[in-house]
Amino acid sequence: MSSSARRSFGRSGTIIGWSYGLNWLSFRFPRFRRFALAPPIRIIKDGVKQDAALRGELISDEELRAMLHEHEVEDIAQVRRAWLEPDGQLTVLRRRGARDDGGTGSPPRRGL
Repeated sequence: MSSSARRSFGRSGTIIGWSYGLNWLSFRFPRFRRFALAPPIRIIKDGVKQDAALRGELISDEELRAMLHEHEVEDIAQVRRAWLEPDGQLTVLRRRGARDDGGTGSPPRRGL
């Protein structure tokens, strides 16, 4: 094995070791977890996107729309709060009464 391959394996092993060690410490010690894990980032508040947070996470409007679409949200006004979790997943809380079709939450009227 060449010396560059050994160095490459050594670096990979170091990264994997650090990752495992930090995960173990985070699991074992809650105080360390708060230090090691990033908090969720609020990207929508009361139907309004938080532009500074989206810019900081490099999320475009199209990407946000696609992420909301995965949660069956067609209109951002339906969202009370949305957070980007440390693992990259999106958590969405809808407004009370918000429906998929953007209605008010009241049942549809029946014909006469």
